[in-house]
Amino acid sequence: MDIDIDVPTSIDVRKLFPTAVVASMFQRGDLAKHPCGHYFENVPVDPLTGLSAIPYERAEELGFMKIDFLHMSFLDEFVDKADVLKYANQEPDWSLLREREVVEGLFQLRNSWEYLDRIRPTCVQTLADTIAIIRPAKRILLLDYLKNPESTRVRLYKRSADDKTSFRRSHAIAYAHVVVMQLNKISERSRGLVEF
Repeated sequence: MDIDIDVPTSIDVRKLFPTAVVASMFQRGDLAKHPCGHYFENVPVDPLTGLSAIPYERAEELGFMKIDFLHMSFLDEFVDKADVLKYANQEPDWSLLREREVVEGLFQLRNSWEYLDRIRPTCVQTLADTIAIIRPAKRILLLDYLKNPESTRVRLYKRSADDKTSFRRSHAIAYAHVVVMQLNKISERSRGLVEF
């Protein structure tokens, strides 16, 4: 099991948690640093690399819990919790999703202009569905979704055992809220109300 925590790019996990053990993985037959994983429990440490002596896949099988600190650049745009809440609790200008330049700067949607142009979200649920539908295993559902979103939604969020890229509905909704915050920030910036 692992836990993902989204953090701004300015966060240095090693400075905040100097005793955390950096997770490892096998890369071309050697033990290599995991890009974002850390252990906060007594996992064996490789004396040569200082990394977890057990690659994360095996560590999970042994019951160790890895915490991934995911550096998210979109978080750099927000000052504090009050700032996040301000932008999260406003209805966005959904028409911004029809502007290719805007979409190319949005979290999770950068390369998905064609899907947004076809689906045209005007609420968080439809935006979440769009974020889920752009996953490789779910793209085949686009035409069905356009015909009947409600009945397709059940299949959209169902994961098969071999499907590693699909989202749970809760993840898609959370990511849609991030996009809402970004849209609100963009709207405010375009009206000259916020400075960067």
